[in-house]
Amino acid sequence: MHVRAVILVLCAVGPVRSQIPGMWKNSTAMEAVRVTARDASTVWAGTQGGVFAVDVSSRAARQFTAAEGLSTNDVSAIAVVEGTIWIGAADGSVDVLGPEGVSKRITDIRESQRIRKSVRTFCGVGDTVLIGTDFGISVYRLSREQFGDTYASFGFPAPTGVNDIEVLNNELWIATDYGIARANRFAGNLVDPAAWQLYANIMGSSASVRALGIVRDTLVAATQAGVAYFDGTGFQAVTNLTGKDVAAVSVVGEELYAVWNDAGGFTLEKIDGVTGPVQTIGTVPWGSATGLAGIEGGGIPWVATNFQGMAVNTGGGWEYAVPNGPKSNSFASLAVDDSGVLWCATGISGMGRGFSRYDPSRPEGSRWKNFTVIENPIMGSNDYFKVGLGGNGSVWISSWGNGVVEMAGDTIRRRLDATSTPALSGSVDSDPFYVVMNGVAAGGDGSTWLVNWGARSGNYLVRLTSDTLASYFTHSIAGQGYFTSLAVDQYGTKWMAGAQPFHPTRAFSLYYFNENLSVAGTSATGGWGVMTEADGLPDGVVFSVAVDKTGSVCVGTEHGLMIISEPLFPKQRHFSSFPLREQAIQAIAVDAINNKWVGTREGVFVMNADATRILQQHTVASSGGRLPSNDIRSLAIDQRRGIVYIGTERGLASLTIVPVEPKEALSALEIGPNPFFLPAHSVVEIRNLVEESSIKILRVDGSLVTEFRAQGGGRALWDGRDREGRLVSSGVYFVVAHAQDGDEVTTAKLAIIRKQ
Repeated sequence: MHVRAVILVLCAVGPVRSQIPGMWKNSTAMEAVRVTARDASTVWAGTQGGVFAVDVSSRAARQFTAAEGLSTNDVSAIAVVEGTIWIGAADGSVDVLGPEGVSKRITDIRESQRIRKSVRTFCGVGDTVLIGTDFGISVYRLSREQFGDTYASFGFPAPTGVNDIEVLNNELWIATDYGIARANRFAGNLVDPAAWQLYANIMGSSASVRALGIVRDTLVAATQAGVAYFDGTGFQAVTNLTGKDVAAVSVVGEELYAVWNDAGGFTLEKIDGVTGPVQTIGTVPWGSATGLAGIEGGGIPWVATNFQGMAVNTGGGWEYAVPNGPKSNSFASLAVDDSGVLWCATGISGMGRGFSRYDPSRPEGSRWKNFTVIENPIMGSNDYFKVGLGGNGSVWISSWGNGVVEMAGDTIRRRLDATSTPALSGSVDSDPFYVVMNGVAAGGDGSTWLVNWGARSGNYLVRLTSDTLASYFTHSIAGQGYFTSLAVDQYGTKWMAGAQPFHPTRAFSLYYFNENLSVAGTSATGGWGVMTEADGLPDGVVFSVAVDKTGSVCVGTEHGLMIISEPLFPKQRHFSSFPLREQAIQAIAVDAINNKWVGTREGVFVMNADATRILQQHTVASSGGRLPSNDIRSLAIDQRRGIVYIGTERGLASLTIVPVEPKEALSALEIGPNPFFLPAHSVVEIRNLVEESSIKILRVDGSLVTEFRAQGGGRALWDGRDREGRLVSSGVYFVVAHAQDGDEVTTAKLAIIRKQ
């Protein structure tokens, strides 16, 4: 079978430039399509990570997430209604998408008091949109832009959700979890269960009816036991599909298409009417189909899959269309390497989908690359859950059970495990080859340190001294060595957390180790130490640890953040962040000006340098849904570009920020946008600054327009206004950057075009 994969380019490509602070972006997995629809030229796909649209002719695509205006990425229904795209969500949100983006948000269902309110389907009939939900049908009037009745009781033994809706000869047909309900569309009171006629045993079963279709004025129904059609009095089986687990049906002209799943994959078939012969269009021997997108006169329908986006059979084989993106919406761990590449790990216990890299310097269609065991058997499994940066810029991805892999660019260089050289200890008594690695960090001398979680040999810390040699360290204090996150401070002390959000806690303390015995109180323990609640730790469950710009050690616990201001005396010189005393600190990152970015179960808190004051809080609500979840699992910062990456179990969000890593010496300034259009552009960005830079804006005659200090790290922003707050006129201006001591000065030209 010929298979050709198409990776869709989502927008024009070009050199990557920094973005204005405050811009959100979502990166989500869209390979598993839940629902699909089609208009004359476009196939629409709804996923847990948002929506993508494929032009059926050019294969060009657009992608829509909460960052592009959707209420949420968790899409559960999609339909074409009167030339617009209606998008329903698992939380009850409804968005209407027009040519310019989201044109309307309908929040009534989401804000209702119902417990289960996911939107499942839409049906447009004249001035009405019937919205099928977990609890029934809500009637929305387009001309009034308001809801009418809700039909929540059809007469079945229990309340039921509505999976599909069709209108045939002024009769309303409803596919539900318990069968099919039928009523005259113009009946006086459809709220009354007596108005509905029920068909509860479709295909001899009371199982859920998944989808409906109308072929040659005949209603057909898809179920897990096959396809049935209504003969005027009851439902009869479409003989050649009996016993098939039918995911969806679609009608094109007078032909019925059905896609059904079995253990080996899915099959797309075509039937002439409901009683004619069956023709197999194509079979895929893996994965599952979840829907069909067909249109009158549109040829063979596209198949929604749960593994590679949308698929279409071209006659010569299957062609797939899926946006370039991650394979998982779970981002358990993140790290940005020395080149600005983001590395992402996914999870454990069979939930892992391998790991990914995101390179913002590449063209849009190739920024993401995914690593799974199918393409990379050396991985051993897909349960990769932790990213670490080792010595000399090395990148390591840790697995649960298969050791750790080292990357070399875009390839896996090697895997270290119980059989490698050097070898790592097994982590469970029952299997000496089951190796769990739980953290990697760089030492100040360029060495690479690894945490061997629960090592049965007792060698919980490993220092790589060469490609084939390692030193092993066994702790000599109470505890079982179930260490998780690892950080190394400027004194070479290794700091180890003992818990993580997705795995049961095995250690209730903060451990540290310095082989030079330089930390107070460790001379008698071989350099090992431990902090508990008795020593001032806010809570014994320690999730995260990081070293800030001043060398202080930041420790995240179940009940607050602690900062060890002098790591050589950890039990004497530390304090807890009062504003975060009741927060579960699941992730910590430090930006270019030493602000603390703290991931909690209630969103991201941005703290000042000493963590005494909350500067900002980012939540699902405050970001307009652009933050996929308030339960933050990981954080990483691209210090050079000024991007904060925020990992959740519902996708990845990125946010551009002001502070960037300052240069050691002034160099050629980067200014953008240049030319600077007023008032269309809000700010111009000035980069490549040293720490504590000052900026002067001068006219060509040398007169001063304005002057100010750089707002953060290596970046300054100017809004195009002079010292009196007035927008400047069109012309050429000089941007002059001064270092703090005044010894370094650099200048660049900026063109300003004012259009009003």
